[in-house]
Amino acid sequence: MLMILANFDYYWTEESRQPFFIRVDEKLAGFVLVNDYCYVVKAPGTRSIAEFFVMRKYRKKGVGKSVAIQVFDRFPGMWEIIQHGENEPSKEFWASVIRSYTNGNYRQEKAKTEWWEGQALIFDNSKGT
Repeated sequence: MLMILANFDYYWTEESRQPFFIRVDEKLAGFVLVNDYCYVVKAPGTRSIAEFFVMRKYRKKGVGKSVAIQVFDRFPGMWEIIQHGENEPSKEFWASVIRSYTNGNYRQEKAKTEWWEGQALIFDNSKGT
């Protein structure tokens, strides 16, 4: 499957975008793209995970949760994590990770664009979790 990400090259040239590769035992296991483009929270500096991918053979082993926590810890502040409305595994994963990471101190809101509907999980980790 060919996946084309709009503005992908900007992740290496703009301060507001950060790409991360996930490695397990020195092997490529996935990637994370972080930016400051949010659908619900419009406060400057709010972060979002634009793309989060863990290869199937590394899933359900704690890799995704560990990576998400490392990314959140690296960028204290407001976060908005979007999930497509029909992507149940994504919704379950992010709800579990964020509930655990924030000790339940987050909110859920509907998110909608002209192309899709889903949910946003919003939290602030600037004061610690």
